[in-house]
Formats: sequence, structure tokens, C-alpha cells
Amino acid sequence: MREVLHKWQKLGIEGLWEKPGRGGKLRWVEADMVFLKECLEKEPRTYNSVQLAQKLEQERSIKLSPDWLRQVLKKKGIIWKRTRKSHKGKQDPVVQEIKQADLEMLELSAAVGEIDLKYMDESGFCAWSEPSYSYYFRGEQKRLEQSNRRGRRLSIIGFLQPLISFVYGLVIGGVSRKSYIQMMEIEAAQAQKCGRK
Repeated sequence: MREVLHKWQKLGIEGLWEKPGRGGKLRWVEADMVFLKECLEKEPRTYNSVQLAQKLEQERSIKLSPDWLRQVLKKKGIIWKRTRKSHKGKQDPVVQEIKQADLEMLELSAAVGEIDLKYMDESGFCAWSEPSYSYYFRGEQKRLEQSNRRGRRLSIIGFLQPLISFVYGLVIGGVSRKSYIQMMEIEAAQAQKCGRK
């Protein structure tokens, strides 16, 4: 307290201000964080804090500890979160647009009671396909292309009619053409009994 009063008496109001240069200097600049953001957005892989710290050191000669880097990333809205497998890169955008238009017409027909609309999908589970995590932007999810499957797989195929029914079948391995046709025949027989399309 005495030191502050002496500074004020000697220098006036300016004596109360801290001189520049106090505290530790930043070891990184904003361009370094922009570089990391671009890596996370563009590269088809996951990154943890150790790997990101290594990348900064190898490619930009910036040495930050993984713990310190985690704090910086969090302030920039980049957090540790689960990734998502995707087939988006394998889709033809033109075909996807046509199929989306077809689906909208079917949904409209179902809404006015012309047809019973059921959604069919298949999914599978493998022991090797553990969830992966990466640093990525808050409110977004990193998508990684689905890799080739290995080992035994448990598959499920199901028909969903929202708020009405859900019928499914489980298969060890993939859903074969024979299994698919059997399920479609059961659905067709039930639709014929009800007199619906």
C-alpha cells in the first residue's frame, strides 16, 4: 500500500498504472490457432491435444504443452468431442436431390392418407468399431468417412411407421439379398391384407 501511495505522490495518476511488459509473453499468435483450425476442418483424421501440440512444434516451431494448448483451444470454442462416421463423400449430389424430391412427394401422400409410408434402414455393429474422439468446434461434429469393415458384424434391418409400428430383424453378418426379400414379402403380405399400397 505504501509503495502505491509513493508512486502516486511521485508520478501522479500515471504512477497507479502497471508498466507494460509485466507477465509472461504469449508464445503463440492468432495465425497459429487459425492454422490448427484449418487442420481440424480439412484433414480427414482425428487429433488429440498431444498431436496438435506436436503439429504446432513441427510445422510452425511453436512449443506449447498439451495442457496449455487445451486451455487455449477451449477459449477458441474448440473442444474434445465424439466424431461421426459418414458416407457423404460417396453420394452423388444429383441423385440425392432426386431421391429427396421423391421422399417429399411420398411424405405428402402419407400426410393426406393416400398411402401408409414406412421407412426402412439397415445398421450394423462391430466390436472393432469403437467411437473416436477429436478436438473440433463447439456445436459441430467432425465427419469421417466410414472405413472398410473387419470381423463379424451384427446387423439390424427395420421398418418404421412413425407413431404406429416398428418391425425389425437381427442377423449375424450382413443383411443378405435373401433376408431383405423375405422382409419385403412379409410387409407386402401385410399391406395386401389391409388393402393398402
